[in-house]
Amino acid sequence: MVFVDAGSMITQNGYNQTLDSGNPLGPRPAFTMTTGGVFNQTILDVSSLAGQSVSFRYRMGTYSFAFNEWNIDDVTLTGCIASPTSTPTSTPTSTPTDTPTS
Repeated sequence: MVFVDAGSMITQNGYNQTLDSGNPLGPRPAFTMTTGGVFNQTILDVSSLAGQSVSFRYRMGTYSFAFNEWNIDDVTLTGCIASPTSTPTSTPTSTPTDTPTS
C-alpha cells in the first residue's frame, strides 16, 4: 500500500506548522497543537483519487514530554459516487438457449 501526504489536496485550513527533526515524523508540514484548543475544519479536494480504492491514515508523532492524545472528530466524505463494478464468478453457470436442432 502506498500512502500519499494529503497536503496537496488541502483547500482550506491546511497544516499550521512544520515539525522539526526531533519529532518522529519530522521534518514535515503538520497540524500542531498551536490552535489554543480551538477546533479547525480542514477541507480536502480528493477528486484526484476518483476511481481508486483508498484508505485514510492519521498519524501522530510526539516528543517524550508532549501530550499523547489526539482528537479527530466528524470525518465526512461528500460528493462520492460509487462506480459500478463487475463481480466475476469462478463457477460456470448453465444458461439455456434456443439452439435449433436439425
